[in-house]
Amino acid sequence: MGKDKKRKETVRANKKQYVLKHTKDKLAELDGKKTTPKKRNLVKKLKTLLKWIMRKTHAPKRDKGVVKKEVKLEINEDE
Repeated sequence: MGKDKKRKETVRANKKQYVLKHTKDKLAELDGKKTTPKKRNLVKKLKTLLKWIMRKTHAPKRDKGVVKKEVKLEINEDE
């Protein structure tokens, strides 16, 4: 990180922490039972969340939605 920089607490980061906590709780409930697709999905989700949280930097989420177009209206003064 360098020069004691703290990670900014963002809404996204807080949500990831929340999801991580509840994913761990759900896995704890399934502990000792046989591996089911649900359990496998929870383990996969847990791994990706941990990778995201352990990264030093997080790029801002890009808006991949509708692109806003600027429309220029030209007024004809000839009329």
